[in-house]
Amino acid sequence: MSDFDMMSLPDALRRRVAEMGLTNPTPIQAQAIPQAMNGRDVMGLAQTGTGK
Repeated sequence: MSDFDMMSLPDALRRRVAEMGLTNPTPIQAQAIPQAMNGRDVMGLAQTGTGK
């Protein structure tokens, strides 16, 4: 996923992300969010500051 708009996020969440000025997910977000949105359990491992 190259940006948050392509992730099929709920409207309220998509608006809030845009209000925060975020446009592109970090690598951990790009991998984890779609899985979580599909109802999968997610456990991510990434350095501090990566947007987990």
